[in-house]
Amino acid sequence: MRRSTRRTFLATVTGAALSGGLAGCLASDGETTHGTGSDGATSTDSWASTSRSSTTTRPTTEPSTPAEARIRLTAVDELPTDAAVVVYPPTLREWLRRAAERSGPVRGSDDAFVYAPDPVLEDVDRIRLVGSTAVEGTYDLSVDGGPRYDLLVGAEPVDEPPANASIVPSETLSSARRDLVERAVDEGQRATVSPETELGEWTRTAFFDGYVSHDGSLYRGYEVQQTDAAFFSTEVWYVLSLSPVGSSETPRGEAETTETIAATASSATASASLTLRLASVPNGFADRVDPLLADRTKDQPEILSDPADLPADVERFTRETTYLLTHTELFAVELAR
Repeated sequence: MRRSTRRTFLATVTGAALSGGLAGCLASDGETTHGTGSDGATSTDSWASTSRSSTTTRPTTEPSTPAEARIRLTAVDELPTDAAVVVYPPTLREWLRRAAERSGPVRGSDDAFVYAPDPVLEDVDRIRLVGSTAVEGTYDLSVDGGPRYDLLVGAEPVDEPPANASIVPSETLSSARRDLVERAVDEGQRATVSPETELGEWTRTAFFDGYVSHDGSLYRGYEVQQTDAAFFSTEVWYVLSLSPVGSSETPRGEAETTETIAATASSATASASLTLRLASVPNGFADRVDPLLADRTKDQPEILSDPADLPADVERFTRETTYLLTHTELFAVELAR
């Protein structure tokens, strides 16, 4: 879960200087790149049927033409419980699906619209998934994540460890872990690791502030602080796991039956704290919203698209969507005339 010290540290420094977002295509389809999908055809209403008399040629009804509309997004602070939240980034939708189908964590990274991004889902313990039949149900959620940059790993000599310290001999480590320790111990080498990888997770949770003996000496692992690397990162990393509520099993696999999945979802629905809809997002909606998110500052509570005749699928999606989740923000969605 979220480390409060990191969030406080980042929030203090990023502030107004780092409040602008960067452009991206976060809502297009793809694993870690952004991409495809198809818009529905733009709807154009025809003139209503008219009648004529011998004394006038004016139509008896006014023309029915599409009215210009705007998409309004308003940031919300509290987790909504009154309606489902559409998951906007396609990568996050895919990670949630995969995490619901497997027993191990899903690891990945994705572009975000802001500097030093922290995922909203770090603050959520339970979710209900809807909109994707194969994985619909209620799950306990575990998320670790934050601004993605290569962690710089250090190791300092220690004369006397704390009385309760657990000391791990380097020769008992896997080859990847032992190599990282050796590089960290050698001041002439640079030891780095990506935070979302298995090696990165071990480094963050075990080696940092942990003790390793190597070649007859004792060392404490630590992260070498790289202030600019974290604050100017616009990429977010995740280690994400789901566990079905009401089941003693590990997260379900393909062998479970539809009846079992449905029963688990039904029995746990009432206790879900956040309902996430894994619905696809029309490209036309993303085309209008992405630039707004890219230009938004962190202290800007509302963003509003320019007036336009929206394609039918975009208008329908906007009307039917109450909340939208990006990697780092929750928004209320409204169609404004």
